[in-house]
Amino acid sequence: MANYAILRVQKLKSVTSVRRSFKHSYREQDTPNADPDMLDENQLFDAKNTAEAMQNFRDRLPEKIRKNGVLCVEHLVTASPEWFEDKTLQEQDQYFADSLKFLKEKWGEDNVICGGVHRDEKTPHMFAYVVPLDERTERLNCRKWLGDKDALSKLQDSFIEAVGTQNKLDRGVKGSKAKHKTIKKYYSELADLERLESYRKPSKAEFLKAGMGVKVESVDRLTKDASLAASGSHRVKELSTENNSIKETLKDMNEKMKPTLHKDRIYKHVYEQNISLKSENGAKSKELEKKDKVIKDLLKQLDKKQYKNSGGAENNKDQER
Repeated sequence: MANYAILRVQKLKSVTSVRRSFKHSYREQDTPNADPDMLDENQLFDAKNTAEAMQNFRDRLPEKIRKNGVLCVEHLVTASPEWFEDKTLQEQDQYFADSLKFLKEKWGEDNVICGGVHRDEKTPHMFAYVVPLDERTERLNCRKWLGDKDALSKLQDSFIEAVGTQNKLDRGVKGSKAKHKTIKKYYSELADLERLESYRKPSKAEFLKAGMGVKVESVDRLTKDASLAASGSHRVKELSTENNSIKETLKDMNEKMKPTLHKDRIYKHVYEQNISLKSENGAKSKELEKKDKVIKDLLKQLDKKQYKNSGGAENNKDQER
């Protein structure tokens, strides 16, 4: 069975992503797939922790940084898990040493700022960080090394030629349609594989107690819940029937009430018209009263004038006599 050399790269474009990657590599954050009892087996170079790695990173950065440019390139080097099974620690170290030499020759020794070897995970692997500084222009220029369309394929070719062959490792299928995996994706799949390998088929009793994946305290509890669910379903049907019956009753009552409601509306309309007419009559009565008063006043004034006129005539006759 063929054993393959594995080289992955991950471009980091922000200081935050660089720091986060350092924290993982230097085990300063929770790493579920790492064994804490084997932490001392890890090997580090050029930095012992995130703080030192960040200092090396800042020291290598130029004064001017292009927006959205690649600040750092993370590398992961490993091999097929079967390859490590019959290799001594010295042979494994030689593979990683050859890989580090390859990276320094490709990127420039000063650009490789730190790295190490993780042995606290199931499959040993080397990590290395590179700042892509072009010394000729004194600028970050990741495209100089990884800008070509087939740059990753060429990287695999040169890695196999310089490192893989002498360590009896093969290259993956050239021209394969398989997509390049990021380091994050590789770690995720590695963790899934470790969980799968540690999986133990449950007994029939455990399977029943698990309720086909649903955690319950016991099979009795599951049976009880099922019984309650069945009785609850029956009660729902009863309530649904009662609800339909109530709806029919309300419908009948509404039909019977329609004539009464019609009479009530007529009475209300007549009552409102009566109030309106009373109001109009009241206004007209007051107006008639005013006119009647005016007429009475005029009649009184007329009587007074007639009286004065008649009294004056009689006085004139007396004088003539």
